[in-house]
Amino acid sequence: MEVMLRRSTISRLKTNQLLRKLNGQINRSGESSVYHGLPDGIKYNLCCVRLLDLNFSDWSGWEHRDASMKGVLAINKPPYWNGEVVDKLAVMGEQGIGDEVLWASMLNEVMGRVNHVVYFCDPRLVSIFQRSFPGLDVRARTTLLDDLESDEFDSFTMAADLMSLCRRSVDEFPREPYLIPDPARVLNFEAYRGCNGVSFAGRHGSIDPYQLAPGMDVRNTFNLQYDRDTVLFPSLAFDLHDDLEGVLAFISVMDRVITVPNSILHFAGAVGTFCEIILGENGVVDQLDWHVPLGENPYYGGMMTYKTTKDWLDVQTSTDRQ
Repeated sequence: MEVMLRRSTISRLKTNQLLRKLNGQINRSGESSVYHGLPDGIKYNLCCVRLLDLNFSDWSGWEHRDASMKGVLAINKPPYWNGEVVDKLAVMGEQGIGDEVLWASMLNEVMGRVNHVVYFCDPRLVSIFQRSFPGLDVRARTTLLDDLESDEFDSFTMAADLMSLCRRSVDEFPREPYLIPDPARVLNFEAYRGCNGVSFAGRHGSIDPYQLAPGMDVRNTFNLQYDRDTVLFPSLAFDLHDDLEGVLAFISVMDRVITVPNSILHFAGAVGTFCEIILGENGVVDQLDWHVPLGENPYYGGMMTYKTTKDWLDVQTSTDRQ
């Protein structure tokens, strides 16, 4: 089974089935040695499958999400934070833009436990977080060791580990908007209020944007894909990669967003715009998209995930008939 789980050619569904079977075997055996003998990557994937099944009670394996985490956990000055009351805490953003937005959904809770929280994040997000979280000290991230070089902090944590502290059940997800777009930028996009947005490619795979056309009003739909254009959906004249203030404001006036798993879904969820996710059908790299279980999304309100474009189109056609 281990060899099979490591093959990139296995379908997402088959991989998930194998991992669920392995989780069941470990639970039935009651032998911790079975789990501890597994490679770190498999431990992480087992955690991902539990998250897909909306089981947030057991985060074991989460610490293996990135190869660099071994080095992170070896740092002992400042000590790693485990939720205790401290005076000054450094929260280190990690992964991609969308992930940093997701981790930010827990910052208010952390600020309730700690006197002074510093969130190190991608420079493109600094102004957004400063506006959205009054009292939060937001700084542009450089490198982990450089950011922690001084004796300024009592503790630090990687941002993704806030999940295991703040999200232990589905009920602990507020599913409410928490990012505030720049009012001036929102005003600039008022003419597009009620439009649709489409993003169709990411590291988890892509979909054919032309296949979406039968399920939407293409005359009122705009491209949110920063790295490629499509004749079907026009792009506005601002930088979709670097101008994240613009992206957030534009999404905030939209009626809905259709996207594959990428940062766009997190922006939509964080401002409360209805979002439909279609799992990538082409060029899938990561098979375990733990944050996009099928159906209603537990992390954000007003968000649904579909396995294929056809599944999404079937719903649009059914809705149109009613």
